[in-house]
Amino acid sequence: MQLDFIVADNRLPGGIFGLYLQRMPRCPLPLLIQPLNPTHEELRWIHGPGKNERFADFIGHTCDVAAGIRSSLQIIYSGDLVREINLDGDADDFAPPAVGKADAANLMRLSIAAASLLQQVSRGHIDLLNTYWPEYSPLLETGAIGAEPDSENPLISQLHAVL
Repeated sequence: MQLDFIVADNRLPGGIFGLYLQRMPRCPLPLLIQPLNPTHEELRWIHGPGKNERFADFIGHTCDVAAGIRSSLQIIYSGDLVREINLDGDADDFAPPAVGKADAANLMRLSIAAASLLQQVSRGHIDLLNTYWPEYSPLLETGAIGAEPDSENPLISQLHAVL
């Protein structure tokens, strides 16, 4: 005797998917499959205990922005170089550039904006260090304040939050 099966899926309450192997012509047998939890973790360049150090996020973002600027400028340069070669070469040797002029201009503006943003954030950190470090450093070195924020001194707490 041959049994025919069909597979039907249905979304059940609670986000559980139900797969039914249905034997013809009998009632379905539910096979419940629990949804898998996502395994995505936020990308971090710094691993281990160093990831919790001050400025770790800023250093990681700096690496990302610098890589983006570098890639954009390489694409722009490559396109410009191909255009120049096409002007000097024969019509048979024509090669299309990596991006058009409008896209190259957008990449250039993106690079400028990313570098400006990086500069702005860096200047904010520099200003904080220049303003508060002369007061903060001797206190930290002598142990007058600990490595943790001091709730009694909001200035030190703010500096800890930024550093």
